[in-house]
Amino acid sequence: MSFIRAIFKWLAALVVAYLLLFLLVMFGLSLVGLAFSPQEESIEPDSVLVFNLDLNITDTPSFEGPREVLQQALQEETYGTVSLLEVLDGIRRAADDDRISGIVITGNGYSSGYGSSIAAMEEVRKALQDFKQSGKPLWAYMESEGTRELFVKSVADQLYMNPFSYLEFKGLASETAYLGDFLGKYGVEVQVARSGKFKSAAESLSRGQMSPEERTQRTKLLEDIWAALREGIGSQRKVDAGELASLADSVAIFEAEQARDAGLVDDLLYRDEMSDKLVGLTGRSSREMGFRQINMLDYVSDINGGIGHAMPFGSDRVAIVYAEGVIVEGPGVVGEVGADTMVQYLRDARLDPFVKAVVMRVNSPGGSATASEKILRELRLTADVKPVVVSMGGLAASGGYWISSMADTIFAEPTTITGSIGVISMIPNVQGLAQDQQVNFEGVRTSRFADLYSISRPRDEEEMDMLQKTVDKIYQDFLTRVSEGRDMPRERVNEIAQGRVWSGRSAIDIGLVDQLGGLEDAVAYAAKQADMSDYSIRQYPERVTFETWLEQSFGQQQEPGVGRAAASTALQPWLKGNDPMSQQVRQLKETYRLLSQLNDPMGVYAIEPNWVFVD
Repeated sequence: MSFIRAIFKWLAALVVAYLLLFLLVMFGLSLVGLAFSPQEESIEPDSVLVFNLDLNITDTPSFEGPREVLQQALQEETYGTVSLLEVLDGIRRAADDDRISGIVITGNGYSSGYGSSIAAMEEVRKALQDFKQSGKPLWAYMESEGTRELFVKSVADQLYMNPFSYLEFKGLASETAYLGDFLGKYGVEVQVARSGKFKSAAESLSRGQMSPEERTQRTKLLEDIWAALREGIGSQRKVDAGELASLADSVAIFEAEQARDAGLVDDLLYRDEMSDKLVGLTGRSSREMGFRQINMLDYVSDINGGIGHAMPFGSDRVAIVYAEGVIVEGPGVVGEVGADTMVQYLRDARLDPFVKAVVMRVNSPGGSATASEKILRELRLTADVKPVVVSMGGLAASGGYWISSMADTIFAEPTTITGSIGVISMIPNVQGLAQDQQVNFEGVRTSRFADLYSISRPRDEEEMDMLQKTVDKIYQDFLTRVSEGRDMPRERVNEIAQGRVWSGRSAIDIGLVDQLGGLEDAVAYAAKQADMSDYSIRQYPERVTFETWLEQSFGQQQEPGVGRAAASTALQPWLKGNDPMSQQVRQLKETYRLLSQLNDPMGVYAIEPNWVFVD
């Protein structure tokens, strides 16, 4: 035994040594990079701002510590991450920047986790439309892309397409693997207690097919989002939304010539021809072959250090508190909404005398009911002393709506997925599988219900009644929160609740949302409610790059800024991970990741795990 213990000690010491060596090397490289970096002007005159949609646009400012850098390395991630507010600020600043002659949009719409949602793309699209008022050209280039990319790029003055490529414009689909019969075949059962006839969070594990209620709500949701996409594309391309629906049903996969003839793109150019066209606009770059350019990541790093920094002491502020990811108990980690962390953020914003209004940006499927209540309590306390506005991103459902329900005002985009006011508890039972494999569970207990949550046996009728009563009680509490926050009779809340999901477009009609708009709209509204015309923005959390983390860890100071992330090459096509098989694998990975994050102490969840992929 002592020998084994010694081996483990040696392995642990080796891991620590390698980690320290890695940090030391990275720190040394950062110093070398700073010492030998050229001091020339970062942006050439008349440069084109290249907005590559390969970027994963998240709501929350990114944090790049050792763990995140290591995860990206292991996953072979090559795509940069940038926050939505940074992109919006970059587009707005480019309109007035004499160094920027125009914008070209390239790349495929890459999304990871909760990033680059259609709701976020709606806000980016609005910013690009505003950019056109500057008189500077806005161009876009397509290579074998889909509906999401067309939705964004359709705002361009000129939309070009590679002659040897395809455009997939085939409508929306949402498909789920139902594993209930499969699990039952191997002796695994998932027992479910739920409140809300539309609450479908556990259907994929407990049923062998889609329920009628789930089919109804999912169909309505897709129809709403599909209509918003067609209207947006049609208004810019001067093609009727009904005609676009017919094209999706009759053609679906467009050859380049078909896309041009249908009015979906303006002209066909190879990439070198597109580059030559841009050289004619900007002149040839003195640093590299091709046109003068700067990518979005480098540009947001260049412009005054990014969002939320360099705030003068005493200036009035709007605080933006981000709730992006599954809602969990405890502090949470990057990509989760930890209740303890969110409570601290909201409390800090409430107690800061310079913060006059708070915007909570929600992009979450929900999660722990207990954690959701903790966050809502702090939001309510904050709303008692200063204006609180919620801005919903791509997903603000179930627990995501719970934490939003008592804000003074709720904003959402038409394509936001929200609602899902319902509660669920699920416990797996592997008794049949264990018996088939001759695995015996043995244990002792002091009380009758001590092993209520054991996976080794099924719950009897009395135990399931007990769980159902708990779920029903929390559902009633959920209804109460929404009723009070939305100033709506409980009976009416119950009618539109039942675990049903709604699009932002429908949610405003039934009273779950107050106004349609994005994050910047919510910030402007919050400032107006606080009677502020001149203000700065404070973000919780702030962005931390790996370089910043290194310098802070080694006690070095630097000017606050966004920092540079790995830049995608301009006009480089994005192909990896966009095929149907990769999309299915990605959906399964996201579902597994979500389930692995659930940690409610009572095992009761307000969560909506359904995903809508637009490709």
